[in-house]
Amino acid sequence: MSNSDELACQTQIDYSTVPVQDRFIPFRVELDLDLSNLTPGPGENQRFCYRLTGIGEDNNDFIDLSHWVLSLCEEITADEIVNIAVTIDGESQPVSFGPDGNVTLFRPPAVDPPTGCSGLKFDFGLSKVEGAEDSIGLFCFELTAPYPVGAVEVCLFGGGQTARGLSICGPVCPPPLVLTKQCPEPDDTFFVVGDVVTITLRLTNEGDEEITDISVSDTIRVPGDVTVSGLMVQPPPTSIAPPLGPYSGTDVVVSWTGLAVGAGATLVLQITFVILAAPVQGSVVTNLEAALNGVVQPGLTCEIPVIGEDLRRRGISSSDLWA
Repeated sequence: MSNSDELACQTQIDYSTVPVQDRFIPFRVELDLDLSNLTPGPGENQRFCYRLTGIGEDNNDFIDLSHWVLSLCEEITADEIVNIAVTIDGESQPVSFGPDGNVTLFRPPAVDPPTGCSGLKFDFGLSKVEGAEDSIGLFCFELTAPYPVGAVEVCLFGGGQTARGLSICGPVCPPPLVLTKQCPEPDDTFFVVGDVVTITLRLTNEGDEEITDISVSDTIRVPGDVTVSGLMVQPPPTSIAPPLGPYSGTDVVVSWTGLAVGAGATLVLQITFVILAAPVQGSVVTNLEAALNGVVQPGLTCEIPVIGEDLRRRGISSSDLWA
């Protein structure tokens, strides 16, 4: 769970003071941090729960709520949205999710026609009068893949009018980060004892603002018939596990946290080690797929072929060994 002290966005907004054609759609919107799960653990879904409360009076200055729309990252698909639940004054409501349902996803450029807003539409009415029957609604949904949490717009509709412009914490698109990997190439077909191996990761910020608090991890799988030295890592990592080499018959995980990359800039991460022992018949050290902010990036696996020096001198190639 996350708490409000860790979030760079509002967990409560109030439309009761935002005029719409000299009237108000007087609802307070809150992200319930106790019911939400913003930072899910393994096997958990990310969950958002919002409470809307009518805080107006029974007069013509205020308008009942007809429906509302929560802006979402435009990359979120309907298949990722699960376990939608709505309660009005504590009573569970039937939910139908789809184009003709009472919960609908509008992905840009599509918009909810009355409001002109894209996002997740909840078509449930609430009373404007504070303390009245049907004046409190709780709206929850889960995402099968976690998204960063940031400011998303809330649009309210009632009486033919739209209130918009206030934002609350919700799922936003991941920052424009690109992680690439450059695998080392040996002078010959193989690396041999004494050779230095350097793996280079490049983290590029393609956006126009600095991105902070980035995490990257990379894993080197060393087979039992190969021994490599301890790792030299730049910039210094947050952790190396196991922490000390030499390594043989193990996966070595290098992790960086708290990284920052300026707008349009590239941060270079390097892992270097020395081959200390190599098999007679050849083997492969595997540099597994790296992870960015906890999400594995496909296509970043590479192989580092290792062989005894005597076989390379005789001109034996990898195709000879693994034919």
